[in-house]
Amino acid sequence: MANGCKLAWLIDPFQRKVYIYKASQKMRVHEDFETSITGEDVVPGFELPLNELDERRSVTLSFLSNLRCIT
Repeated sequence: MANGCKLAWLIDPFQRKVYIYKASQKMRVHEDFETSITGEDVVPGFELPLNELDERRSVTLSFLSNLRCIT
């Protein structure tokens, strides 16, 4: 967070984890995709429902499973 960022999320929909980085705090791992993550005190009122990402993950996995390598 050396660049002055106060809050950052690294969202891994395939592992169903969100790594939450907040200035002057330890990194936290959020593993419940049935809830939302919020902007906390940095972006008050912001909420990201993780279950919406999970729905898109299913579409992505379906698309990827249908890809074929063409040589």
